[in-house]
Amino acid sequence: WAPLVREKIPLFALSLLFGVLTIYAQNKAGAVNPLQAVPFWLRFENAVVGCATYLVKMVAPVDLAVLYPIPGDGWPWTRVILSLLLLLAVSALAWRFRKGRPYLAVGWLWTLASVAPVSGLLQVGQQAYADRYTYVPLVGVFVMVAWGLRDATAGLGARGKASAFAAVLAAVACLGMVTRHQCLYWQNGTALFTHTLAAGGANEGMLNSLGLTLIQEGKPQEAIPLLKRATLLNSRSINAWGNLGDAFREVGKLREAAACYRRVLDLEPGETTALYQLGKVLEEEGDGAGALEAFGRRAGLLPDDAGALTDWGRLLSETGNAEAAAKVFGRAVHLAPQSAGAWDGLARARLAAPPSSRDDLAVALDAAEKACYLTHGEDVPCLLTLLEARRRAGDLAGARRAGERALSVLGARPDEAARRAVLRAMEALGTAGGERGDGSPSIPPGAARPRR
Repeated sequence: WAPLVREKIPLFALSLLFGVLTIYAQNKAGAVNPLQAVPFWLRFENAVVGCATYLVKMVAPVDLAVLYPIPGDGWPWTRVILSLLLLLAVSALAWRFRKGRPYLAVGWLWTLASVAPVSGLLQVGQQAYADRYTYVPLVGVFVMVAWGLRDATAGLGARGKASAFAAVLAAVACLGMVTRHQCLYWQNGTALFTHTLAAGGANEGMLNSLGLTLIQEGKPQEAIPLLKRATLLNSRSINAWGNLGDAFREVGKLREAAACYRRVLDLEPGETTALYQLGKVLEEEGDGAGALEAFGRRAGLLPDDAGALTDWGRLLSETGNAEAAAKVFGRAVHLAPQSAGAWDGLARARLAAPPSSRDDLAVALDAAEKACYLTHGEDVPCLLTLLEARRRAGDLAGARRAGERALSVLGARPDEAARRAVLRAMEALGTAGGERGDGSPSIPPGAARPRR
């Protein structure tokens, strides 16, 4: 047997290498749970129960689920003992017939060796066990069954073999019907996650996934109780808190939404998505200072993200910090020269800032022209900005063309508020000297906002 072992040493070495690399990658991604989170006794229970469950579900594939969560208080001792007895019984069978029927030992050892790395002794993720982990291990069991059936039917006559064949066909037909039934759960996320919760019990991950799916289907009111329950099961889940905030925002409960986003930031201060959502909610509530602070923090965490800078610049402009906004938008267009929203924001900021030189007006006009070019002259807010820049520059004819183009766009996409804003801006073109009689800008405050 020594030569047989030696010839397999390279295979063992490759297996060890890839095993170490896998553990390293999972640990680097933060997926490996420490012993403090999942103690060894629970890992042992998972390994025993999981391996036995794979054998049972191979024969009776019912209550299959996307996730089988780790029970926080451990498995019932009766299930652990029964699972251990099943594994010991199969092991004893394989050992008893190791010489007369060696395929039993070979198949069982294959199963145990290949299931060990995914048994949960090295715990990765939230699952106690997973159906996908059976693809390779069950090959060993199929070897045991296939060769076992051959031996069991070897002494049968033609009628006996026909009966055995018919029994196999019936089993395959039954499995086919079970498969068809299982596929129905994969029609959509709601069906899948609802079934998973029914089959595997309530857990934060599935409640969160179902809640998110309901939000995406336009049912935030139904998602709220599920997401609340998810936060109760895991009060440190930033995904559950964030999705709960989204659901509250969808139903108009802005104060509750803001509280959820702040909870996310308490758990993870650098969570930029929560900062964005918090900023939007505070803006909708009318808390400009709070929104500005949230967008500013986000831009500080994402200094090379043109979208984050554009959002911040917009709030700076709307709160009267035009000079600061111009600098922010200048950085944004440098990072994303194809961003129409950034160019439009830069033009607006330059137009809103106190005039210091004709260069500022030239920058505003150039930025407005680029924004309209990038939107193919189809964006009314950008056209409004161009109208104002041309008016300031004394190009009244060009300003009228921009206004007429905006009205033409609105003819195809009616928007009464935007139409009134364009008409007011065009009325200002009759005032001599490029400024309105009252000295105010032609673009009404808040009439249009830059887009990303």
